[in-house]
Amino acid sequence: MPLDVLPGRVSPDGRIYLPNPWPLADAGHGVFCTRLVDGGSNADQSSYTTASFLPPVNSLIVIFIDLSITGSEPAVNTVTSSTGLTFELVNSVFYKSSGNNLKLFAYRAMTAIPLDPGTVTIDLNAVVHTGARWQIIACSKVKPGANGANAIAQSEVAFNTVAVGGALDVVLPNPRQNDYSRCLAGFGNNSSAANSVIPRAGWHELDEGNQGTPSQTLETQWRLDFFEGTASGIQNSTTLAMGGIAVELLQDLVFESLPKTPSFNSPYMGRW
Repeated sequence: MPLDVLPGRVSPDGRIYLPNPWPLADAGHGVFCTRLVDGGSNADQSSYTTASFLPPVNSLIVIFIDLSITGSEPAVNTVTSSTGLTFELVNSVFYKSSGNNLKLFAYRAMTAIPLDPGTVTIDLNAVVHTGARWQIIACSKVKPGANGANAIAQSEVAFNTVAVGGALDVVLPNPRQNDYSRCLAGFGNNSSAANSVIPRAGWHELDEGNQGTPSQTLETQWRLDFFEGTASGIQNSTTLAMGGIAVELLQDLVFESLPKTPSFNSPYMGRW
């Protein structure tokens, strides 16, 4: 834009430049996420099974799992579906290494054909763990194929292994890869209190689940209106160890063919 043309004025080339409220212009075009299942168990078991759910076609299915064990690092053998989904690891973070050790995992899956409702089993290779929390999230309008790998541009983890309190930020390392990308995140800590983790300002909490003996919280959140590459789990009046995983979700090419809004790095929109 010519430097001597103010927003809202007509430039010599006949264009009208307007201030770009890009989050609003971006809203409604991007990926949309919703929680399908929230659950957990504080029983000592070597496997855990979720409630039944119906997998949406061509949606990215992400399961966040927060595992507890005494004396070693929590480990997942396989995550299997009774209805035909194939889950693959996205990322994991070991964030508490004393007492009841805690580790957060994210797995992905996708189906291109309708499936019956079914459950997911978290198999721990015959190793008894002391508890688990899980949430299953479905994200629509994502790039299809490759069992959900095409829908994820990048992921990152962060953790506090000691009771530092405050917010834990997970910062994605790269700029957004798609005009209408969105960011999804999960956070775990060793609290049994409700609302022990609250989302970053402007983010929408999908769900939070808590349990005691051992104490575990799993919270999930996403940014609805535009892409923000920093996700934050904010501890509400507690000072506990915490782990977080964030992923960038890519939009389907069919939606990318819609009229584009300009980059949020630019303060102006284009020709009207």
